[in-house]
Amino acid sequence: MYMLILTQLGLIGLISFLWIFYLQFKIAWASDNQSTRNIGIAIPLLFLTIMWSDSYLLGHYTSNLFILFSSFIYINR
Repeated sequence: MYMLILTQLGLIGLISFLWIFYLQFKIAWASDNQSTRNIGIAIPLLFLTIMWSDSYLLGHYTSNLFILFSSFIYINR
């Protein structure tokens, strides 16, 4: 996935893609709720890990799952 984004969008695209995950880690780490912090760190870490082997965010089901979880975890933070 990382090479695909680098090829299609260039270095700026890869940096902006990784910036999304950085912001999720930052918001999760600053959370006062322990379960929100744990889940907020686990979800982007899971997707960053599984995207080493395949482009999971290009599939409809996994990208919708990522968006759904992100919208509930990082709301109003």
